[in-house]
Amino acid sequence: MVLVKFRSRGPNEVGKNVITHKSRSVCTTLHSNEYETFLKDLDEKPFKLIKITSGEEARPDVIAYNYYGSSEYYWLVMQTNNISDPYEGLLAGDVIKIIDFITYL
Repeated sequence: MVLVKFRSRGPNEVGKNVITHKSRSVCTTLHSNEYETFLKDLDEKPFKLIKITSGEEARPDVIAYNYYGSSEYYWLVMQTNNISDPYEGLLAGDVIKIIDFITYL
């Protein structure tokens, strides 16, 4: 298991990679070894299942605030549950995984 230390709370802090796009350098997590390892390890981290309430529907930021103490971890809610569209993937009554991520912050 890889322990990742965050300087910030965005997904771009889990390893960076500089690529060239339209003749410009762009900093991204795509294809960074650290981020790819982090994603592979998500399924191995302890988690609990929660049921989305009506106030949390389509709101990964609210879910992140309720379970991680900061809305800045919205991306972790989305990534952990393989959701690209919160309006379709975070409906009231749905059950999603919340990984025990606090120990990694």
